[in-house]
Amino acid sequence: MSILITGAGGYVGQELAAGLLASTPSSTTVTITDVVEPDVPEAAKEHASRLTCVRADLTSPKEVDELISASRKYETVYLLHGIMSSGAEANFELGIKVNLDSSRYILDRLRTTQPGVKVVFTSSLAVYGPAPTGFLINENNFPPVPSSSYGSQKLIIETLVTDYSRRGFIDGRSVRLPTVTVRAGKPTQAASSFASDIIREPFHGKKAILPVGKETEMWICSPHTIIKNLMHARTVPKEAFGESRSVNLPGLKVSVQDMLDALEQVGGKERRALVEEKYDAATDKIVQSWTPQFSNERAYKLGFSPDVSMLENIQQFASKFSNLRATPALFSIPLPPPTHSTTSAMASRRLAFNLNQALKSRAALKSIQPVKRGFASPVALPSTTQSTTLSNGFTIATDHSPWAQTSTVGVWIDSGSRSETDKTNGTAHFLEHLAFKGTNKRSQHQLELEIENMGAHLNAYTSRENTVYYAKSFNADVPKAVDILSDILQNSKLESSAIERERDVILREQEEVDKQLEEVVFDHLHATAYQGQPLGRTILGPKENIQTITRENLTDYIQTNYTADRMVLVGAGGIPHEQLVRLAEEHFGGLPSKPPTSAAAALTAEMKRTPEFIGSEVRLRDDTIPSAHIALAVEGVSWKDDDYFTALVAQAIVGNWDRAMGQSPFLGSKLSSQVSHHHLANSFMSFSTSYSDTGLWGIYLVSENLTNLDDLIHFTLREWSRLCNNVTSAEVERAKAQLKASILLSLDGTTAVAEDIGRQIITTGRRLSPEDIERTVGQITEKDIMDFATRKLWDQDVAMSAVGSIEGILDYQRIRNDMSRNLS
Repeated sequence: MSILITGAGGYVGQELAAGLLASTPSSTTVTITDVVEPDVPEAAKEHASRLTCVRADLTSPKEVDELISASRKYETVYLLHGIMSSGAEANFELGIKVNLDSSRYILDRLRTTQPGVKVVFTSSLAVYGPAPTGFLINENNFPPVPSSSYGSQKLIIETLVTDYSRRGFIDGRSVRLPTVTVRAGKPTQAASSFASDIIREPFHGKKAILPVGKETEMWICSPHTIIKNLMHARTVPKEAFGESRSVNLPGLKVSVQDMLDALEQVGGKERRALVEEKYDAATDKIVQSWTPQFSNERAYKLGFSPDVSMLENIQQFASKFSNLRATPALFSIPLPPPTHSTTSAMASRRLAFNLNQALKSRAALKSIQPVKRGFASPVALPSTTQSTTLSNGFTIATDHSPWAQTSTVGVWIDSGSRSETDKTNGTAHFLEHLAFKGTNKRSQHQLELEIENMGAHLNAYTSRENTVYYAKSFNADVPKAVDILSDILQNSKLESSAIERERDVILREQEEVDKQLEEVVFDHLHATAYQGQPLGRTILGPKENIQTITRENLTDYIQTNYTADRMVLVGAGGIPHEQLVRLAEEHFGGLPSKPPTSAAAALTAEMKRTPEFIGSEVRLRDDTIPSAHIALAVEGVSWKDDDYFTALVAQAIVGNWDRAMGQSPFLGSKLSSQVSHHHLANSFMSFSTSYSDTGLWGIYLVSENLTNLDDLIHFTLREWSRLCNNVTSAEVERAKAQLKASILLSLDGTTAVAEDIGRQIITTGRRLSPEDIERTVGQITEKDIMDFATRKLWDQDVAMSAVGSIEGILDYQRIRNDMSRNLS
């Protein structure tokens, strides 16, 4: 017998896998899968030989077909995967793709390859909308009319499960889960995540945010009971369900105040004090749409187990928590708080380590009295980034620092030169110039005077994929700053006289850019790597476009691309999240959520089509330039790619070098040693440039040694090849340290933090906290680097852009052949 569990990387999936392995015969095998390969559950280590962990993107039909086929039969399939409530509400397309499309495809795949297979679909009580106060819902007396996208998607799959079962395609059962609390692990995207956070995080000594009122009532269930009932679901005879295959699992109605009281009773006042009330309108709106009272009658008839009290629930969690921490508590002494002295911190850790060794015998343990206060362990605070999405799709994201006196607020727009056509290339950048030339409410002079009177700073920039307008001001002036940002984005006059003046300004800017050879080389690198595609265009646009762009081009671009679903209002510093949400509702609540016409929507979709990387070259020989400027690149990774940080570490291993640096002959980069020893270049800079769906990974070389350019390129590609099979742990650790320092030190100041939030939210939909980044980078090994290099570098097409005295560069095919070699 074999069982499949999708979405098994989460807490429920891990516990379910462990429970099934422990309760089924030794001949039973379990396959667990998630978009990231799931770990072997701690509680199932002894059964690891019966467990298969698979990484699979269930939105990919190809990967589903490999996971589910006529040759891989399952007795039961648990469908646990999904985008949680808040995530599905914030990103409608992703919710549809994961919760609806992938689940339906899996059902169809099971229908055709394994007819009659047992399917347990984990639905949600979010399929119901709000019920009258005090109304007791059962499966028959109240129609499911969801008030959220998440609930709607779950209900559609429930309907398919019932219909497929009626037809005999599968033997399905949809179990509607209450809010599961207390979950171990990390906070999730679910709107109900706070119900676990306010219990779990205080037990870890961390603060937790309560985003709803304490009087809020919820229908909850303990993890122990949920797992028990999920295992029971596969054993219920199909005849027992009747016409509907859906059932509301047993739960318990409690208020948030009940949870807090139980937390204080079990964990004490100190842990209760770690719960901070911070109202979040978006979360509260979702939670208030859930009915908190259900009948357990049908579930009990089907043999499902009742839940325990809230107090017993927290006691169970506290007991498990104590067991998990028991061993460290016996053999370690907490460490001192972090100080500015590295030596002091190292000494403290050494003292703690020595004491650990001394305490490892029972006799020693018995002879030592409990320490009232030893060294205090540093505890990382949870990320303070909050996000809310308005009904029109406009997103607000903040990182609130109560002690900050200033704030940076800005609008990040998912639109840049990539959203243009060949005829309108340069429009986004042109708009950026015109934004500060006056609106329907403010003349250019009034706008500049208002900014100066506040002592604020207003700026904007355009990239290939984003346009950004931001302001930095005192906290008290944030409402004015948001009003100004809203005004210039929605009410710019775009006067003909201003357009004509800015043409000359932009043409002069283009002339200055053309003098910067690095900019020229990278523009040509994009043009050849993505030739004939939106990402290959320059940001400023060609001269002929700048001279002919009209007001109509500008207004069309705004209407097509400046829609609410592609914008994020970011705040960093002293601006509270709730205040910025109110300002967003006031100033951006009326923005349209989609382009005005189907033609505009089709154009937007076409501009977002994943580009094809083309191995090619472009050479601009100019012997009046005394040096050669060369960029080499392979297809890199996107912002969302699993290899994003691996690519950055690989880039750091290759490194940067400049002969003008005093320590240049002694840097850790192996390539720098070769280049320095043989005087092959003036400088080189490795890079990993990412976009929403692709990227460029490569190196930029500058050399005056014009007779040895072929050697320079050869040694560079030889270093790339080395990354495929000979990377040392020392250079990986050095590169990781450099990368972490570079990323974390760059988050200095509210503007840098706002930039980080805006970029991450607009490209991935969420923000990785500095702790997440440090942990992710810290887990990268030399094997990960070699795997990445083997897939991305070895024998892969390369794009090259070269400008200057480049006669000494050999032909493209010779360079392409150097992408693989015998390294002996």
